[in-house]
Amino acid sequence: MYFGSVIMLACAATFYHIGKTEYHKGILLFLISILVWNGTSFLFGWGWLMCVVGQVGLYGILTIINLSRPPRSF
Repeated sequence: MYFGSVIMLACAATFYHIGKTEYHKGILLFLISILVWNGTSFLFGWGWLMCVVGQVGLYGILTIINLSRPPRSF
């Protein structure tokens, strides 16, 4: 139980950092990460390893969104 919570917070902190640097919305991605973790854990009954796979899926979705956006001009 505690190991899964630590992994969940580590994933959420990672997405907070990604959201803060890429989108300037760190808390939003933090909350989405927690929501994905709890959704896969409680809704589907998955263990912590499959919840990490859900986090990788969230990262993949963010990558697809970034690839589909037009490049920023500096």
